Amino acid sequence: MTERLRNQLGDWGDVLSPFISNPSFDHVRTQLRVEKSKTIVYPSDDKIFKAFELCQFKDLKVVILGQDPYHRGEAIGVCFGIDKEKSKIPPSLRVIVKELQSQYPDIDISKFDYSLYSWAQQGVLLLNTYLTVSKNSPGSHQNMWAWWTADVLKEICLRKCDDVIFILWGKHAQSFSYLIPTCNILKSAHPAAEAYGGGGFFGNNHFLEVNKLLSSKSIPEINWGLHSNLSNL
Repeated sequence: MTERLRNQLGDWGDVLSPFISNPSFDHVRTQLRVEKSKTIVYPSDDKIFKAFELCQFKDLKVVILGQDPYHRGEAIGVCFGIDKEKSKIPPSLRVIVKELQSQYPDIDISKFDYSLYSWAQQGVLLLNTYLTVSKNSPGSHQNMWAWWTADVLKEICLRKCDDVIFILWGKHAQSFSYLIPTCNILKSAHPAAEAYGGGGFFGNNHFLEVNKLLSSKSIPEINWGLHSNLSNL
């Protein structure tokens, strides 16, 4: 592991060190160099591991599992989050915010943190199953990162499964549920299902349910409406 990456990861450094030392990770780096020689890859290099940087392992309470980063330039290193000053709000994120409002009507959406960094800073790991993607090519890096996601989820379960809640939105995220059989798992349709004419996400009550579960374990709840320090973007 490079010293620069270790410093970025903070206390995840020890947790992820075996995976970064794995020859498969060298293969990922090689593949990324090849992809970057042909097209644009998102997110930028400094944000590939942003989800881990913001949500330190010692603070981990919740894992929200996404798919791959936004492929049109909005990606900022955490699943579903964007820099609202630079990007339009994607349909999936609009649906997430609408569902959050239905569960917490008093949240001031005019001040809402669309980066979702404030969630991460409270112990929510906003993990894309594939940490990178080629421009305009969703799912293009699936084979590159699938082993990584599986190993990370298994390690989380090994070290602190009883204290972590996993949110799996959509069939893709739920395909990883076999790795976390003894943990708290909340499932629903992907928010995109609502955005593109399907259904099954609205009314899942996951934000309320997470805080109910955390409270039952005497773990501080997540303030889903907290404003972030956007200097982290």
